[in-house]
Amino acid sequence: MKQKYVLPVILLCCFLQTSAQTDKTSNWVLPLHIDTRLVINAKSPAYDKYVYARYVFVPPAAKTLHLEIYAKAPKATDNLFNTSYAPFILQALTKKDKLLEKSFQGGTAKINITLKTADTIALFFLCTPPVNNDSINLSFDYTVGDTAELSYANKKPQEVFEKILELAATGHINMYSNDENNYVNKLHYPTGLFAMAAAERTVKKHIMFSGITTQYTGEKLNRQTADRNTADWNKKIKDWLSGYNVTDVKKTNKGDVKLNTDEEETVYTKKNARGTTLFVVTVFKEIVGEGTEADPVSYTTGVRISN
Repeated sequence: MKQKYVLPVILLCCFLQTSAQTDKTSNWVLPLHIDTRLVINAKSPAYDKYVYARYVFVPPAAKTLHLEIYAKAPKATDNLFNTSYAPFILQALTKKDKLLEKSFQGGTAKINITLKTADTIALFFLCTPPVNNDSINLSFDYTVGDTAELSYANKKPQEVFEKILELAATGHINMYSNDENNYVNKLHYPTGLFAMAAAERTVKKHIMFSGITTQYTGEKLNRQTADRNTADWNKKIKDWLSGYNVTDVKKTNKGDVKLNTDEEETVYTKKNARGTTLFVVTVFKEIVGEGTEADPVSYTTGVRISN
């Protein structure tokens, strides 16, 4: 009697093993991003003519370290438009190498450092000692992950798409310059990333980890062409996501066909077991303009990847 259960059990085990292998995110090294605070005052450790604070961490991989730092000066007002900052020197060290030593007179910094190893990193923030029991408040965020500027030469569209999925959580950290006064909020790809039409990456200023990749798949289209294009890309995206075990799929429509205001989007959301969103893929059809007899409404279609 017991033998008749053996085959079903074997088949179930094979199914579970296959299912586990279909989630490509299980092998991802997720980007590390931390938001922390430090305080420097006259009682902080001294080095030469400075006092300093130290922060130590272990990067998850030898990728790109992005730092965003704000050193608020003593008694600085909390008014966003009237905040003053304290100059500081940043040293980034491992046991073997000095990764960076640089002075930031403006009191803020946005920096990318290419890591060659995953060795422990010590960050030293050196400031002139505050007086009158004042303190310098250091606010800094750091991310370790791949950047959006990876080379996609000679890669197939699906390979590029899958790599961008991994990049979604980094907020496109390369879009900040090593010059603290130079902020880049958009990267253009005229020939596209995983389709022939133009693509772009954007990030919201002052909001970390908010990068969005938009790959356009059609512009100035009539409704019939836009609908067909959207359906084709939904089919392609479903196929490309077949190995990621994406179960959260939502389609929404808005507007009115008769008024030429109809729009559509299908959203594919992937979360890990802890509920953290790994990526969001949106296949969209959007109207362009209000539509008149002289300027008929047209449609733009595309795919967005965000986190």
